[in-house]
Amino acid sequence: MANILVGRRPLNIDEKKTERVYIRLTKMQKKELLNEAKNLGFSSLTALLLDKIYTKISTKNTSQLSLEQFTIIEKSQKEISRIASNINQVTKKINSLSSSENDIKAFVFNLNKIRENMDEIAIEQSNIYKILDEISAARFNR
Repeated sequence: MANILVGRRPLNIDEKKTERVYIRLTKMQKKELLNEAKNLGFSSLTALLLDKIYTKISTKNTSQLSLEQFTIIEKSQKEISRIASNINQVTKKINSLSSSENDIKAFVFNLNKIRENMDEIAIEQSNIYKILDEISAARFNR
């Protein structure tokens, strides 16, 4: 059986967070932001601030996404949902697997279906990364 990798993909050197930005706040400003982070369910003040920054940027650039781009992203999300469903079915089957020929055929069928879905997702993810690269380039090339 092939090794299945679980978890987040490894970050490349450009994706690793190695840079810092320092800001100065009054005690009251920091307290207010910490309360806001807590109330909104953010894990840290940094998470809240990054969300605020990127939300502000993305709302300025929302018009840069075409209907086709939104459709590609939506289709990818549906594919991921189907894969998750197939994985759950295969896991359930493995847990109750008997050695009958029909069970083995069903198991192989489900594995092949997952492989097909994963190939489709890889193509969709490639399209999404291209879209995100276009958005990023447009965002920073003003």
